[in-house]
Amino acid sequence: MTDHIVNVTVAAKPTAFIGVNPGDEGPPGPVGPAGPQGPKGDTGNTGPTGPASTVPGPQGPKGDTGATGPQGADSTVPGPPGGQWEEVRAYTVTTNNVPTPVGIAGGYVTTIAAGAGGGSGRRGAAGTIRCGGGGGASGPAYVDCWIPAASWGATYSVTVGAGGPGGAARTTDDTDGAVGGQGGISSLVSGPSSILSPNSIAGNGGSATAGTGGAAYSSGFQGVAGGAASTTGGAGNGGGWAINQPGSGGAGGGITTANAASTGGSGGSARPWTNIGPGVGNVDGALPGAGVSIGGGTPSAGCSGGWSSVTQAAAAGASPTATSYGAGGGGGGASLNGFNSGKGGDGGPGYVRIRFVYNPSAAPVDNVESYVDLGDKAAGFTLDYKAGRWQKFRLTNSISINGINNLPTGPIVGTLFLMIQQDATGNRGITWPGTFKWPQGGPNPYISVQPAAVDVVQLVVINGVVYGTVGAWGYL
Repeated sequence: MTDHIVNVTVAAKPTAFIGVNPGDEGPPGPVGPAGPQGPKGDTGNTGPTGPASTVPGPQGPKGDTGATGPQGADSTVPGPPGGQWEEVRAYTVTTNNVPTPVGIAGGYVTTIAAGAGGGSGRRGAAGTIRCGGGGGASGPAYVDCWIPAASWGATYSVTVGAGGPGGAARTTDDTDGAVGGQGGISSLVSGPSSILSPNSIAGNGGSATAGTGGAAYSSGFQGVAGGAASTTGGAGNGGGWAINQPGSGGAGGGITTANAASTGGSGGSARPWTNIGPGVGNVDGALPGAGVSIGGGTPSAGCSGGWSSVTQAAAAGASPTATSYGAGGGGGGASLNGFNSGKGGDGGPGYVRIRFVYNPSAAPVDNVESYVDLGDKAAGFTLDYKAGRWQKFRLTNSISINGINNLPTGPIVGTLFLMIQQDATGNRGITWPGTFKWPQGGPNPYISVQPAAVDVVQLVVINGVVYGTVGAWGYL
């Protein structure tokens, strides 16, 4: 066998090269994505308590109602009288010797003097100052003066003042305005008591330098001064006001040296709301404005002054209404020669009011639909109004009824029903008080005389006067 030799070439493995010094470290690679969150750890130990907060927390819910406390001690302060009632009497004319009502605790009295009239405006030449008339002062007022029962007499009298007239318009050239008239006093007199509101003072007429308003009365009764005219011929000044006093009159408008006409002043307010505006109309218009009046107050607002004019007659100051108690009249406006000046406004009327306060026992509060049997009557007796609205008695003899106690007075209308029965004998009569009034003026009305018959007599009481009628008779 022949040996065959096969030559195999073996490639040599490359020899790795190992440097003598290693290379520099490369830069860090980018941050990889965050791994998932690990599980929640255990709760740590409670920390120490922090300091108290200085900020109040929110209000908590309302708690339950507590138990009722013990009753307090009785008060030692007396309360007001119970059951009192009042009657108001108002007077706009003088009235004398009025009976003072029975059963009063006293009365509040208000007296308001009449307002004064305003002065008229000046009538003068062009290029001169022509002042309007001054406003009238308001009537001094005395409001709600208390007079106790002991200080009232058996009667009382009231005086109600008349409003002062306004100064007359000037119909002659170059003439100062006329002064108004003062307002009359208002008063009440009863027994030892007297309350008086004195006269109010009138506004002066306009001149070339002034037109002063009526002065305030300052001796215990305030009143309010009237508005003064502008001394340069401008617009009139308004009336004044004071608490519990009527308003005074505004001054009339004047005319300047440049022949400019002006408005009148506003009337004074009352208590002190609602000032009255100047007169309605245009200065030098077809209808120069008269001042505006107001009424119905107690006290009332004052009246406005009239506007001046250089083309026609000037406007009069305002006069009040019939219920403008104590209001001052407005001053009249000034005029150019050839035209009449404005008349002063009249003052408001006076007023007296009495507010009687009755004792609780005087009010018929217990005479309601109640019934009482008075039994047999053989002799005269006096009825009691408050015993009941229906009262029955039986006649066992002819008798007299002497009167009725506790009758209501003032504006309360009372009613009493009497059931009058004859006894078994009958023919019993009744003599009634002579002050009772019956139909046809008879002194004693007819009643049944048959035995056991029952009649019903109705008595109506108005202002202390008893009016009677036999409403039904002959019930058997």
